[in-house]
Amino acid sequence: AIYGIRAAYHVSEDFFLEGAYARSTVRDTNFRNIGLPIFPSEEEDLTFYSFSLGYNFLPGEVFVGTKWAMTSSMYFIFGVGNTEFIGEDDLTYSFGFGLRVLPRDYLALRIEAKDNIFESDLLGTNEYKHNLEFNIGFSVFFYRRGSMRGIKILLICLLLPLTNAVGVTGLVGQPAPDFALKSLSGENLRLSEFRGEVVMINFWATWCGPCRQEMPLLDELHRRYEKVGFRLLGVNIDDDRRSAAKMVRVLGLSFPVLLDERKHVSRLYDVDAMPATLLIDRTGIVRYIHHGYRSGYEQSYVDEIRELLKE
Repeated sequence: AIYGIRAAYHVSEDFFLEGAYARSTVRDTNFRNIGLPIFPSEEEDLTFYSFSLGYNFLPGEVFVGTKWAMTSSMYFIFGVGNTEFIGEDDLTYSFGFGLRVLPRDYLALRIEAKDNIFESDLLGTNEYKHNLEFNIGFSVFFYRRGSMRGIKILLICLLLPLTNAVGVTGLVGQPAPDFALKSLSGENLRLSEFRGEVVMINFWATWCGPCRQEMPLLDELHRRYEKVGFRLLGVNIDDDRRSAAKMVRVLGLSFPVLLDERKHVSRLYDVDAMPATLLIDRTGIVRYIHHGYRSGYEQSYVDEIRELLKE
């Protein structure tokens, strides 16, 4: 969770200006437990601030029972700010919408959803990332005498970042987006060609420690179930195919490795961390998704593969 504070000035009944500051601690404990730290230290601070313009576009009332009516409004909010993490400062743009309900003239309940967009090189190349945010809090208003304009301080604010939960996870139960890529062997392979089989797609990179640890185990699954209707497709996102070819050769991998050098497919699947593994059933529906890798995950893979092969 991220905790922070907001302060806003209501210029008129329609427009308001707002500043926000938030802070969190991010840990890589799970990676350190397997000897593959990804941060300089186990705990790293993340800070974020922004300045925004809001517009109340749908004023109204919320009724509780038959005797209590509370003033409400829906609003749009747009802003610019900065995200600081591990010594890097990233210009961040944000936009969203929310609902404000006032049980009293001086008190408001606020529910808001927002998308914070910034440029990152998490996949080895600069790309724009979306950090989705949901927050809920209470606001206290202080009015200037003789004026309806007020300063609002959001005293309690709980933000739940959904960066890893949204994206590829949202594909569960949905048809897997089709794609075609060239493999290391030079063959063009299309996902839809494997309809009728159980397919595992594993997104990986040579610079990813957990990917390297997981690869031999995935290859074992490929060899064990290949003859009974199971296909494993590795999707490598390195900029240089020679790095991928070297790792495949060193590890002795037998399953097809597809080259996503332009990151088109990783963007199509909204992959923002390595490794990411999807299991697709015989009808082309994404059934299971796994983020990262930790010892023991392979047993979950076995159980899920067997389940889908029986269908």
